[in-house]
Amino acid sequence: MDRAVNNLLERVEPPSLRPRFLPTTVLWDYEDCEKDTSQGVIVTESNKRRPTMSRAVRRQDGSKVPSQEYERIRHSADIGVRNLLNSANSDPRATMHARMPRTKTFFKKVFKEEYYRAILELEAQHPILRLCSAHWKADALIGQAFLRRNEGSNAATRATSSNYNLADANDF
Repeated sequence: MDRAVNNLLERVEPPSLRPRFLPTTVLWDYEDCEKDTSQGVIVTESNKRRPTMSRAVRRQDGSKVPSQEYERIRHSADIGVRNLLNSANSDPRATMHARMPRTKTFFKKVFKEEYYRAILELEAQHPILRLCSAHWKADALIGQAFLRRNEGSNAATRATSSNYNLADANDF
């Protein structure tokens, strides 16, 4: 079984169907997250498209990865997003779409090849993310890294705006 798993982890494109030697708790398909609650709820009704990835990233036996390992994976996703944003800054395609927010959707449409490369790089750094079909785990982690980054910059903008408004109010 170890050799079969190692062969699977060496593949760039995983099979669309879960290999029989892996348990269903490995969460091969995104839909498996709605069915498996052995490690806690992964998908909530209120947030169906944002699975709790700390519970969804699983080992070959279906067990959850330790929190320190998950944090390393998450950090790698953050770096991947930062690299995508940096590479887009000097690209003419980005200036053509200057009004579009720099989200996962933007990169999947405008920088499709670069986005796919970021997924493959994340999986190369953390092969455990290859234990799924259609790269859904790496895709979800990169999407959540975009959300964290955008939410962080929105909070910073709001804080700067409110500080500015308070300073203006003190001038009167």
